[in-house]
Amino acid sequence: MMLSSNERDFLLASLKNHPSSDDNAVQRADGRGLVEFRRMNLALRRSVREAQSECEFQLGRTRVLAVVSGEVVPPFPDRPTEGFLQFNVELSPMGAAVFEHKQAHKAWAAELSRIVERSIRDCKALDTEALAIVAGESVWAIKCTIHVLDHGGNLVDAVSIASVAALMHFRRPETLNDPDSAMIPLSLHHIPVSISFCFVQLDPNDQDDPVVMLDPTDREEKIVDGNITYTFNSFRELCAVHKIGGVSISTDVVLRCANIAAAKAEDLTDMLKKATEKADQEAIEQRRAMLRGKEFMDKSVAAMSTTQKAIPLDVSGLDKAMEDIIDFDNLHAPIPLRNDDESAKKASMQTLMSTLEASAEGLAITQAARDHFHQLTQTVQINGTSKSKMEDTKMDSDSDEEEDVVMHVQSEFASNQAKKDEDSDQSSSDEEDLMAAIKKK
Repeated sequence: MMLSSNERDFLLASLKNHPSSDDNAVQRADGRGLVEFRRMNLALRRSVREAQSECEFQLGRTRVLAVVSGEVVPPFPDRPTEGFLQFNVELSPMGAAVFEHKQAHKAWAAELSRIVERSIRDCKALDTEALAIVAGESVWAIKCTIHVLDHGGNLVDAVSIASVAALMHFRRPETLNDPDSAMIPLSLHHIPVSISFCFVQLDPNDQDDPVVMLDPTDREEKIVDGNITYTFNSFRELCAVHKIGGVSISTDVVLRCANIAAAKAEDLTDMLKKATEKADQEAIEQRRAMLRGKEFMDKSVAAMSTTQKAIPLDVSGLDKAMEDIIDFDNLHAPIPLRNDDESAKKASMQTLMSTLEASAEGLAITQAARDHFHQLTQTVQINGTSKSKMEDTKMDSDSDEEEDVVMHVQSEFASNQAKKDEDSDQSSSDEEDLMAAIKKK
């Protein structure tokens, strides 16, 4: 991409009009500070049936796609227990018009591949000995291919971050030729992240330090006078430094850029860990759905989903249940009388005592205790029988007393009636005598 003179002057003027002492106060053409990254977006995918993972990383307008795949190959004779880790960067015309001629940009693609190899493989971030299957016969060969989809500046950082994320998300089968085998991750000792700075000398005659910018765009790369790339991990350990030519810088600038890169590396590492954990959960859910079928998806995974809808409560039979509860025929049961049949109660008591006595046969107790227990069961049966007989006798006596009372009432009534008859007869005879005396006179 060619940069016009007006665009160059505008970019340089945006750096001159602000003091260089405060990095956050200095504004660039896109409104960022000197040490601010552009907006990042990370998308991870994993093949369910093949040992392959993809990472699409977007940094501003720069967009790259990293594809990690694995295959089983024989090792080198001099290193029979070490696997392979290869990186390849492809610059296609789809990313930028300047990449149309492959021969012209072949050196730039090789330099990008070399920077990624130094930051990941040469600093021993991946344990290659853990890739061995059978020493001297078969090992895993991990290949990472990075495709530049859109070139918007700072390809070094974009390629490095996409490669690390794809390696973190990659899973290889534990057992070969087994589709149901467990998938295990790569053995990564630490997570290296590349941070690039560029330098702009505003006045060629000035001996002061140049202006330092982080994450340059494709237009800003046209006006830079040099660049440097640091590779740090989350432990603030320096893994690699890459600088080829360019303007000379002082030691203070190098150390200041290193401190800024170490702080930015911690934030990027946290972002990568969160993104890979979320992507791993989604990949596990897809693999379970494939192994068990869509209709037999794991209920635990479905319960963890935040998009699950609440199941409505079925109240169709509630009205019928309430009618059964408030039915007066069931609520008002007949009250048993005292002269009901007690044979069922006697039978249940005898059965219970027999069961207790039979269960005592298997207990580790003395013979005296066993005899005492037998005597107690017999006593309970006799008391229950005598109690029932006493109740029957009481009922009979109560009925006899009621009959006596009735008979007594009847006899008293009969005697009173006879006494009344005698009195009436006596009074009638007295009246007859009186009438006879009157007639005689």
